[in-house]
Amino acid sequence: MVIALAVMVTACSKKSDFKTTSAASEVVTESHIPPGLPPQYFPPQGFVWSGFKSGNLPVARYGVAAPPSNPKANILILADAAFPAEVYFELANHLISRHYIVWIFEAPGQGGSGRYLMQGDKIHTPDYHHSARTAQALIETVIRPETNKPLYLVANGTSAITATSIDVAAAHISGVILNAPYLTASPYPVEVWQSEDVPDGEMARIGHKWQKANPDLRLRAVSQAWQNEMDKAARSLVANDLTPIGDKRETVRMLVIATDSSPQTTASICRKFETCKINTTINNNQLYQYIDDFIRLDAPKPADPSAARAS
Repeated sequence: MVIALAVMVTACSKKSDFKTTSAASEVVTESHIPPGLPPQYFPPQGFVWSGFKSGNLPVARYGVAAPPSNPKANILILADAAFPAEVYFELANHLISRHYIVWIFEAPGQGGSGRYLMQGDKIHTPDYHHSARTAQALIETVIRPETNKPLYLVANGTSAITATSIDVAAAHISGVILNAPYLTASPYPVEVWQSEDVPDGEMARIGHKWQKANPDLRLRAVSQAWQNEMDKAARSLVANDLTPIGDKRETVRMLVIATDSSPQTTASICRKFETCKINTTINNNQLYQYIDDFIRLDAPKPADPSAARAS
């Protein structure tokens, strides 16, 4: 099996009314492992970053790695805007060990992706649909799920907005996992990243290490436009009136993994989906087990020997 790792793909789109940067060189395709980083957070073997351009949007950063043999499915990890996507290497290593092809995606205007003109040093988007449009084009143009290698989304934090805006039917997505979805206004920093401001939480600390070792990943403050768009989308998601790119998002199987103490708010996401379950988690091992169990539900069932004898 061959995976296109270092190809810049341009997807077709209608003429847009926003200005963006577009050079592939503006995507961070190489990041340096921070000193003292534990090995479980290292990049998966063979992992390569590349760039994907959808229409006039900035180039999105994505990466991919595959198991050495017999991949069972594709998993696309959608990164939270709060951290560089390198924080998902531990999860990616776990999934690859389970024989999944793993892709990681950063939306335009965040992490190591291309920037909007006049974006400056803050995470930015003029429209929350931009991330979903780019992710869907990447799925349809590059990942191209097949019946024997289906695609599952693992959306983290703010990327829950992206996952629930994608037309899952058109993209042939088999399941969606929302991990700690962004549902309310978040206490994102108003000041730009500082090396001495070590955050709380395991993922935040790992992300900080990657930012410290890689200056190009030091977007942590957010623009007012980004905050407005995310809060508007989060309110719509909770109210079940978030506008998707397509109109069939309700048919996908979904798992919502909550880490907060507001089960009523989290449960509201499930109301519009035919098959939706909510779990809570307190650590990464539990999270990874939930993901494993969710995907295994779709695994082909072994043949019944007694049925074969009877025939």
